[in-house]
Amino acid sequence: MSSLLLNRRMELPAQVALLLLAAILPYLNTLDVPWYFDDTNNIVDNPLIRDLPRAARDIFVSRGIAMLTFALNFRFGGLDTTGYHIVNLGIHAACVLVVWLLLRRLLDRTAQRWALPGALLFAVHPVQTQAVTYVVQRMTSLAALCFFSAVLCYLLSLDDADRRRAWYGLALLGGALAVLTKEQTAVLPLVLLAVERCFRPGRGWRRQLLSLLPFCAVPAWKAVEMLLLPVWRGDVAATVRYADQLQSMQNVTPLRYLFTEFSVLWHYLKLLVLPVGQRLDYGWPVVDTLLTLPNIAALLGLLIIGGVAWRVRHARPLAAFGVAWFFLALAVESSLIPLDPIFEHRLYLPMFGMVLVLLDLLQRMPSPKMAMTVVLLVVSLLAGLTWQRNALWGDPVAFFEDNLRRSPNNVRVMVMLGNAYAAARRSEEGLRLIEEALRLNPSYDFAYTALGKIRIDRGEGALAIEPLQKGLEYQPGSVLLNEYLGIAYGEAGDYQRALLHLRRAMLLNPEDASVYTNIGVAFSAIGDNRQAAGYFERSLALAPDSEKAWYNYAATLYNLGERQKALDALRAVVAINPDNADAYYGFGTLALEFGRRDEAAAARDALRRLGDERAAELAALLDR
Repeated sequence: MSSLLLNRRMELPAQVALLLLAAILPYLNTLDVPWYFDDTNNIVDNPLIRDLPRAARDIFVSRGIAMLTFALNFRFGGLDTTGYHIVNLGIHAACVLVVWLLLRRLLDRTAQRWALPGALLFAVHPVQTQAVTYVVQRMTSLAALCFFSAVLCYLLSLDDADRRRAWYGLALLGGALAVLTKEQTAVLPLVLLAVERCFRPGRGWRRQLLSLLPFCAVPAWKAVEMLLLPVWRGDVAATVRYADQLQSMQNVTPLRYLFTEFSVLWHYLKLLVLPVGQRLDYGWPVVDTLLTLPNIAALLGLLIIGGVAWRVRHARPLAAFGVAWFFLALAVESSLIPLDPIFEHRLYLPMFGMVLVLLDLLQRMPSPKMAMTVVLLVVSLLAGLTWQRNALWGDPVAFFEDNLRRSPNNVRVMVMLGNAYAAARRSEEGLRLIEEALRLNPSYDFAYTALGKIRIDRGEGALAIEPLQKGLEYQPGSVLLNEYLGIAYGEAGDYQRALLHLRRAMLLNPEDASVYTNIGVAFSAIGDNRQAAGYFERSLALAPDSEKAWYNYAATLYNLGERQKALDALRAVVAINPDNADAYYGFGTLALEFGRRDEAAAARDALRRLGDERAAELAALLDR
């Protein structure tokens, strides 16, 4: 096999097929991986993905390109995760092919045989799993695809005089799409400058800078929009995208974050070389003191790497460019803008730099055949680790238990594991774990949210009131805390307080469909069916696939005497969830009132399929 890979005459279609297999096979066990963490806010509960025309109009908004792809997924497959994973896998496979083409362009003609093993390493490395398997991180892999494509097209514009303008235009388009997909790719102009200095040094500085100037337009626009304008308006919170991220990082200065990242960068390098101990959430502490021995040692080590790369830039341009790529690709997220200190998906794009350094080393081994044998062994090992890591993603309980073992006392992981326990019908364990998280961090409002939700799901609304109230003391502007507190008060029979908090949640987020549904439930409970119907209609306008809204809307319409509309609403319920026995029973009895015996018989058969004893009752009504 190693001899085959070394053969320069290996047919290009065979190489493409091998790369596609390497990109896809280790991820075939991810198609049923459920939603995780930020998937909920960005996809599951995001009204934007349910409105395809609006998503298309909003492509110039932050992350707009990625949101449009989620909206397309929703249009064709709803919230079935399989379609989302297929698209993510397709993007990863496309990235692998573009990486291969880019390597062929960067390597000397005599060394192009190394492009295939380099792309294989990129395809199967387990550190890539978080950007591929974690659905919301399509933002990362899609941005990387656009970024890789832009670099490739820029190189082609330098080498292909006949089609220079076309390639240059495509490079500009790829760069713009990359930044619109994820702002971390704003470093493209610097990467292109490094490409020219390392591989096409013949052009003078002036020509190079003039060629790169148009690539600065979109990054400059996004920097003004996301950083400068909010500061000028006094809206500092807008410079950080996610509310929980802001809350956890609001007291972190840029310098403290920067010095934290010095050690994070070393951990990233360790993961690329030895990918063990992976996890979704590290709970990495931000340094309190800047000038400590570990911080200074980490900085000096990074400076040595950069200095060596600079010294060998002429003799070993591939390795020097690989080092530059790695650091530049992490520059936005690992410098002065306080974010969560570490996430593995941030390595998807920088991984290419490590591939370049490894290829430089492999080319210098005394025996090419031995080097290729080593590559094959490493690729096989990495593919196995990727499959193993993806298998863990398929079981949220095992996934977060593993994460908690590696990051003990990480309260965010404890809450996520508690939620996973509850979803697996182990709510007692979930409650105990979340209560332990609150003992470690009594101000963590998401723990109160999770605790309240589990209590509500257990039918213990009265017990949910106290923790939800406590959470609001720390985060009064939380939509979820207000919504769940409204539900809890409703279950306790205090509809006045229920409506107070639900309306507050509505004001905080007017696009949250579930809030309108719960307001409708509260009005229905006090007998105001007309008001209830109006809120259910507003909910369904935002989320036409809401089973809860349709079911409660049907009951309200029935109470209002609008029985045909109630029947249509129940029909919508069973279309959304073919296993809703209550909806089938209501549909069957109501269909009989209209004399629609065939539809009633279909409802009876559905109840029999579900093993519901009400099938016999409906059958008796049909026999009359």
